[in-house]
Amino acid sequence: MKNFVPIGALTPFEPKTISAMGLAFEMSWQTLMVSGSVLVASFRAEQTREALAFRIIDSAATGERDASRLRDDAVAHVQANLGAQA
Repeated sequence: MKNFVPIGALTPFEPKTISAMGLAFEMSWQTLMVSGSVLVASFRAEQTREALAFRIIDSAATGERDASRLRDDAVAHVQANLGAQA
């Protein structure tokens, strides 16, 4: 489940956006950990964290800047797409 974006297609994010993305990533991981999801198990953690990061980047690239909405979207995305593989 890897997304590959051509280097020329990347647009740098503003510092505030990067901060929101980092916060969203940490909040997403904590949300999954607190839920007891199998997605945070050691054998799934790397795949889950990667999927969260890619989803947050994709959402931010389309204009989302709110950390809570980025979190909610990323968590829902990995639960829907990786949860079925649990």
